[in-house]
Amino acid sequence: MPPPLPARYRLEVRLGRDDDIEEWLATDEHLDRPVLIRLLGPDADDRRRREFLAIVQAAAAVRHPNLEPIFEAEEVAGGAYFVCEWNGGMTLASRLEAGETLDYSEFAENAAGLAGALAALHRAGLNHGAIESRAVLYTISRPARLGGFGRSRRFLATPAGDVADLAAVLEQSLTGFAPGGPPPSEVIDGVPPELDGILQKARNGDLDADSFSHALDAIPRPLPPVDSPTRSLRVLILAGILIALAAGLIWLGRFLSGGSGLPVIPQSRATVPSPTVATTTITTLVEGVEPPPAIVAASAFDPFGEGGENDQSVGQAIDGNADTTWRTERYRDPMELLKPGVGVVVSTTGLPTTMEVAGLQAGANFSVRWAEAILATPEEWETVLSGTSEGGPVRLQLPPRRDGHWLLWFSSLPLQGDGAYWVTIGEITFNR
Repeated sequence: MPPPLPARYRLEVRLGRDDDIEEWLATDEHLDRPVLIRLLGPDADDRRRREFLAIVQAAAAVRHPNLEPIFEAEEVAGGAYFVCEWNGGMTLASRLEAGETLDYSEFAENAAGLAGALAALHRAGLNHGAIESRAVLYTISRPARLGGFGRSRRFLATPAGDVADLAAVLEQSLTGFAPGGPPPSEVIDGVPPELDGILQKARNGDLDADSFSHALDAIPRPLPPVDSPTRSLRVLILAGILIALAAGLIWLGRFLSGGSGLPVIPQSRATVPSPTVATTTITTLVEGVEPPPAIVAASAFDPFGEGGENDQSVGQAIDGNADTTWRTERYRDPMELLKPGVGVVVSTTGLPTTMEVAGLQAGANFSVRWAEAILATPEEWETVLSGTSEGGPVRLQLPPRRDGHWLLWFSSLPLQGDGAYWVTIGEITFNR
């Protein structure tokens, strides 16, 4: 349970934890804008709260286009918090985990600025002490920013340590691996050898942050790249996910609140089971008019089980009657101990903008995913949002995806009164 915050901030969705800091997407109701709130709970001792506020308040006084802006920081009963810009939730770590390293042109646009932001902190007498890939934040239209303030720092935070950490993160952003392997110029086309030496000097303590920034800025910038269709598609997908999260989580937050964190994306693979399919009527197209989205079919999705998940009743999730339900199997143990999850696939036509789910019990960790065809395992689908159900109806804002298949995937099920773990769906609908 988060500590009490000023009334102007409405908590929407618990995004997870970053070390001992809880992250929440919230709405600043005075300015009608989404914000990110990072807070320490009652388990933090007085020393940790003092350190947290001292670092954050000092960082808030520093201005730089590549620094995360901090709007407010306070101690409250039972904890401390600060409010910063909501950037859609994308960090360098999330990009690397998705297999998306920076191409050299994007690296060159941001590297010197990030080092310059670190130099601005050092000029203000503040050492960061916790720079890693999760501390580099991305938006679609703005430069990368250095954030991650308030995290537990190294025992001894120094300017040289900050520079070495940033150099390691920048090298990883290009290669996808921590330093220690071949230098970037030997494994990535177009990277000048001069960069290898600059990163090495920064890691060795031979450059301060300001010199590091100037050295990076002096490296020749690459010509605008001609992206391959595959890479362009990956970038567009990442951008679409970012936009969907920024809008979709606000809608999600009206009905969801803090749970046990984000769902776990399974890594194992399996073949697609032959599902039992429930069908409904397809809306007739009218020339020149975008038709409303329509549900074509629904099927249970259990790739890690024995191929069935109450398949005979899955049609009750799309029959137009929220009083008839589909239910997962009743599990005697938590889902996390048995398999990565289970879900329902709903096939649609048209261009839905919202998805509504009625009849969910509280405490289910879920994600919504999309694909053009039904794929074998959930990690192959595009994840557009995730959260934890609070109970009751859920309205979700969707990114633009025409036709295809939507997967409502449950990675954790709540413990019910009968001593088993399960969840029901009363009705799934899609609207424009």
